[in-house]
Amino acid sequence: MSIARLEFNLSNSEDLASYTRAVNADKMASALFEIQYNMLRKIRYIIESKDVDSHDALDLVATEMANILNDCYLNVEEITQ
Repeated sequence: MSIARLEFNLSNSEDLASYTRAVNADKMASALFEIQYNMLRKIRYIIESKDVDSHDALDLVATEMANILNDCYLNVEEITQ
């Protein structure tokens, strides 16, 4: 059995940022899966079934992505610092 151990100096801002990304990796993976598979299908369906112009489609994508990130409890500002 392989074991990996990560150590972070949480007093160091770069290490703190790396730590924050590491502990949120599962949430990020879940959000990316939702975006790649479920959101795209949903948006394609909406665009094909309604008369949606390009501006409305972009707004729909932005709203859906924000909803997914919120549902996955991801704070983009926190993980990109």
